[in-house]
Amino acid sequence: MLYDHMKWYGLCYGSKRQTSNKQRSLDSYFKVARQAGNEETGDIDENSAAIDPSPNESVPEAEPALACITLGDSTSSEILLSPIDYSDPVQFNKRSLSDEDRLKLLKTKWIPSSNSYIYPKNNQNRRYNKSWENHYSWLRYSPSQDGVYCSLCIAFQDHPSENPRYNEFVTIPYNDWKNALGEKRGRLALHSNSERHLKALEKSGLLLSVSDQRRPSVVQSISKA
Repeated sequence: MLYDHMKWYGLCYGSKRQTSNKQRSLDSYFKVARQAGNEETGDIDENSAAIDPSPNESVPEAEPALACITLGDSTSSEILLSPIDYSDPVQFNKRSLSDEDRLKLLKTKWIPSSNSYIYPKNNQNRRYNKSWENHYSWLRYSPSQDGVYCSLCIAFQDHPSENPRYNEFVTIPYNDWKNALGEKRGRLALHSNSERHLKALEKSGLLLSVSDQRRPSVVQSISKA
């Protein structure tokens, strides 16, 4: 009789413990589910601490990139481009390019949305000067890298070198603004007169002339022969 009573008590107690464990498991499950739901929907748990950015840290507003190109094919209208696709030259510098890609690169540049836009300072406390583009039309400023590339050398880039200087303006952005200018030692002038740049300039000129229909394409020339 005593054994039966203890057995019945053990079953009841064990059932209560299992029910309690299940309840804790369900509570834990729904707590995790609520947290996951808050993360997905962006809701903030009332019991969680709010994250407040430091007042000493300023977050600059993202400058939208606006640029237009005019392709030299059957479509002559201007196309508003996405900054992710074409206005930032870094999108082109490490992949294989088609002639269409090259044309977009050659005819597109990043344009600030305001004439009063202030370019960021580098570690030399100097900024990029957009007026340099008036003399060096191949310059393409990258807002994501705060550096410039050469649109011609990216469009028709040769094999990269182990020398970082050789890869400047192509796979490595140039932002040494202090030494950018100068007829003899300025990096912009040196690159503009380099052999690789002059070859890329010639190839780019041929591509643009064909796209603008100033000269017949290779296919048209062969078909007329």
